[in-house]
Amino acid sequence: MYLTENQAKLSSRDVQKLQKDTFYGKEIKSLAYIIGVMNMILHGIEAPNIRHYNTLSDNINDIQEKDRYNVILANPPFGAGIGREIQQNFPIKTGETAFLFLQHFINLITAKNVKLGYLQRTPEEFINPKDYDGWMTRGIPKKGDVLFTTEAPLANVAQLDTDEKVVFAQRIIILQPQPNKIDQTFLKYMLLSKPIRQRLIEKGTGATVQGIKASLLRKIEIYFPSNMKEQQSIVAKLDALSAETKKLESIYKQKLSALEELKKSVLQKAFSGGL
Repeated sequence: MYLTENQAKLSSRDVQKLQKDTFYGKEIKSLAYIIGVMNMILHGIEAPNIRHYNTLSDNINDIQEKDRYNVILANPPFGAGIGREIQQNFPIKTGETAFLFLQHFINLITAKNVKLGYLQRTPEEFINPKDYDGWMTRGIPKKGDVLFTTEAPLANVAQLDTDEKVVFAQRIIILQPQPNKIDQTFLKYMLLSKPIRQRLIEKGTGATVQGIKASLLRKIEIYFPSNMKEQQSIVAKLDALSAETKKLESIYKQKLSALEELKKSVLQKAFSGGL
């Protein structure tokens, strides 16, 4: 036990800090709450700051700077459901409690999340909301912004598909085109096109990991229809094609799954003498 074994080495101020102003917790389940309190006492915290309380009952918009913590450890109840009244406390309303819990953190999007044409939610990383302003010094991202990876991998492109507050790690450039000149989704498709991707990759530098600097990216000329209606017409056709592709991909995966189940069934019958 750190406190009991090291109390002689700590100043009275340090002991007071650890006892009263370091560890806080909330737990809705009675048994888990009691176990948590007992565990803290056994580890030297004489009066644990653990509340028998539902974290989700607080409106997330009412949380102030004084309510924030430096480190958060959470074990959200995946698969559990919750009523509509509690859902009103969050910008993204869902009955899935794990998703509500995650809104207490800010999602960190890295180059690993940006794929060719879409954002992948895994791997998931988060930062403390307290650090948001320090991360987003170059502007606040908005839904629909085009995301471009400058390195590892180079030239992956996707669109931000959420209104929730997010931050971006290094190696991602946020593109916010002038709305009267180029459609955001059109820009995404254009950067994904084979000729443009090839030009971008050719401009990349680096012996082991290929990358491109933002200053060099700005110098690459691209040509596109100036008529916004024409751009939007192209986007509509490509969106329809993308939706059809995803539908076919889903059907293909279902058939593969069915074949795998059939294979298992045949093997089971073969080993049990049923064939």
